[in-house]
Amino acid sequence: VPSPTTEWINSCDFINENLGFIAGNGGTLYRTIDGGTTWADISPASIVSTDNLNVVQFYDGNNGLVGGDYSLAYTNDGGDTWDAAIAPAGYNFFTDIEYATVDSALAILADTAIFATIDGGANWSLMVSPILDFVPRGLEVISTSHFVICGGFGRVIYTKDDGTNWYNATMPISFTMHDVEFIDDNHGVLCGGGISILSTNDGGETWFNVGPPTISSAFYAIDYSSLDVSTTVGVDGVIYHSPLASDLKIESFTGDNSVCQGGLVELLFNVENLGASTINDIEFYLEDASGAITTYPWMGTIPPGTLQEISLGFLLADVTQDYEVTFTGDDYIDNNIYTFSIDVVPTSQAGVTGPLYP
Repeated sequence: VPSPTTEWINSCDFINENLGFIAGNGGTLYRTIDGGTTWADISPASIVSTDNLNVVQFYDGNNGLVGGDYSLAYTNDGGDTWDAAIAPAGYNFFTDIEYATVDSALAILADTAIFATIDGGANWSLMVSPILDFVPRGLEVISTSHFVICGGFGRVIYTKDDGTNWYNATMPISFTMHDVEFIDDNHGVLCGGGISILSTNDGGETWFNVGPPTISSAFYAIDYSSLDVSTTVGVDGVIYHSPLASDLKIESFTGDNSVCQGGLVELLFNVENLGASTINDIEFYLEDASGAITTYPWMGTIPPGTLQEISLGFLLADVTQDYEVTFTGDDYIDNNIYTFSIDVVPTSQAGVTGPLYP
């Protein structure tokens, strides 16, 4: 896709396959009506001057918002004209904006503040709750009452009652989280520092690390294209995409519930290829409670429309208590997290098998 600028592009928003907007440093703001083939400069120069623009967000083809280091503006005609928004003084650095309805939206600031509007962006007020003790980076408005905010030190907070009460999410890591995206009320994804790609299936209350351990990079933006497929971008041009996640489905998952100390644990997967192409070789990742990750490659092919039984085995460390591990696959797997406990026994009582559920 040809770029209309050499400035750093910080945000993009597409309303459909043709109509989209990009915003960036130096007051950069462009619109395309042909899917990115050509771009028109729609920067509100009289409002933003040369301020860096950090986020552009449109509710539809007409109503949009743009926020930057010292700027907040709104449009009702698709970006042809812009008006400066009225916001509380003393707050400057807008990092993300999300619509709830055409009239109501939220904005987060690096000043550790949250703004709200109920008139399409003309006037903004400071939300008293929550009092942020971290720098917010990403915001997702899932519904008019359900919001999620992510930011520094691995912090994620959420509300399901229009901001009356906020709660800390359960997080497995402490890297800065840069972006959050939901595809429905329950399923969301996060990305951030390190190898951080996380998912939730309970509306943001609990998060699990599903990132690719083989990639050592910070991720800055993430987006869904379907429930099973997401794309993440980061530093050094890294793009992590799970294009086959919806093609390969785990139909069943069983394994040993107990094992002797130092014994072999076997995991048995029945995996179906729902796609039109043959799947070649799969890498599985086993993460224990301490965060240590071991790679288990499976070499083979799964033709389209077929079911494949895959057996994996690993040696359990010599421990004297229940041992919890989390299993997740890489690109080809459906990003579900499979967690199970293994009862370590001192004799040959091991070998009991049963169903394990994601």
